[in-house]
Amino acid sequence: MRAHILIGLFGILGLTVLVVLFLVVLPERVLAPKELADVPKTLDTPVITFIDPIRGNPDARVTIVEYGDYLCPLCQQLAPDIKALVEEKPQQRRFVWKDAPNVDAHAEAMTVALAARCAQDQGAFWPYYDRLFDARGTLSSALELEQLAAQLTLNVSAFNACMASEVTRPVVLHTLQEAFSLGVQNTPTLFINGTLYTGPLTKTGIEAFIDTL
Repeated sequence: MRAHILIGLFGILGLTVLVVLFLVVLPERVLAPKELADVPKTLDTPVITFIDPIRGNPDARVTIVEYGDYLCPLCQQLAPDIKALVEEKPQQRRFVWKDAPNVDAHAEAMTVALAARCAQDQGAFWPYYDRLFDARGTLSSALELEQLAAQLTLNVSAFNACMASEVTRPVVLHTLQEAFSLGVQNTPTLFINGTLYTGPLTKTGIEAFIDTL
């Protein structure tokens, strides 16, 4: 009987350890950000890494990279054109978003960028991104960004914790540093297959450039 009791106690103890491991240790290891490599002082082309959201076929022949700001009027104007370019040929084209918030021009630009990345932590970057651009810069306060998370049925508590801790700030600063290293001075700035695009910021202009590749 005593042996059975000891076995039972050890079983309970083992189960408790597993529960603690699952609830405490594993989430920390899963949520811990991977180490970001330092950005060189100068870059010739954008570097696509695990932090970059991709819309379209990850192995597409054409890659459009945008360094943008959610509160930038030209970025807002361009967003539906970029989305349409990918949706028309999703297997042949991919779009990569890079944060380049201009806080000098838009005081809440960093906050909005952090919010989108907090949505990314919950696998909802593109829905959040689309809604931000659909709003044309009218969603920028902490309350509005939280309400958007709720509308998209994200875990609002986790979203708020993400925002409060600013855990996504290193990601945003990383892509912003890339922009500086590339000599980006304005948003939106596009690179198509690694080449700086200097044509019209329109669907037809970008499509004409892609056709030359």
